[in-house]
Formats: sequence, structure tokens, C-alpha cells
Amino acid sequence: MAAVSQAAHGIGVHWGAAPVTHAPAFFTQVAKDTTLPLPLWMGVSLTPEPGGRTSVLSFGMQQLSLPDLLLTGPAADELPDTIDFFFSALATVAERARAPEEGETIPRSLISRPRVSYGASPVDAAVRVWKLDL
Repeated sequence: MAAVSQAAHGIGVHWGAAPVTHAPAFFTQVAKDTTLPLPLWMGVSLTPEPGGRTSVLSFGMQQLSLPDLLLTGPAADELPDTIDFFFSALATVAERARAPEEGETIPRSLISRPRVSYGASPVDAAVRVWKLDL
């Protein structure tokens, strides 16, 4: 996909299963720099929440036969760390090719190990997502 977008002088690369569209240069760089390019395959929604928090919702894990993730964490200064952990948690689940179990912990650090819960997606109440709260 990266090579085609460069050769065709495309203005974007659309990944329909997510759905998400990326700039060709971003797509090429991420594809080159990582073995599991989840940021290319996943759509992401950031939503401000009460109390200065942010929710981060993935779109597209169904293409891997896995549920999407809804992570809530601190906003502002800690947002880059929250996004980094979000993709790390998704990669952990994608690499083992099975959904986390209710109550399972996903290691963030030696001390921080948020527990998995399940609930309805904020976008579609009929869709079940796994949740982490930082």
C-alpha cells in the first residue's frame, strides 16, 4: 500500500476495515518502522470526559477477530503516554490473538496494571468493547 501510494502520488491511504485514512508519508513511515503497524489499521476516537479525562476508542479490531478497546485516562500533559499505552495494550492482545478476559490485568508498568472490564461501546450499544481505566 505504501509503495502504491508513493508511485501513484496519492493524497491518502484509506484502510476501509477501520475505517481510517492516512497521509501517504505517515503510512510509509509507520509501515517501515514497525512490525505490527496497528496505528495504520486502527481508527481512533479521542473524546474529552468530565474531570479532565479523555477516552480513547479503537475502531477496526474486528478485522483481527478481536473486540475494540475503550481506554479512559488523564488528559493534557499525560495524553501522549495514554495513547502510547493504548496502542501497547492493543498490540499485546493482537499478538496473542485472543481477547482479554474480564478482570485480567494489562501491565502498564511495574506498579500500574489496569484491570479489564467489558461493556457497551459508546458509539454502538449493541457492540461490546473491552475497557481499561488509568
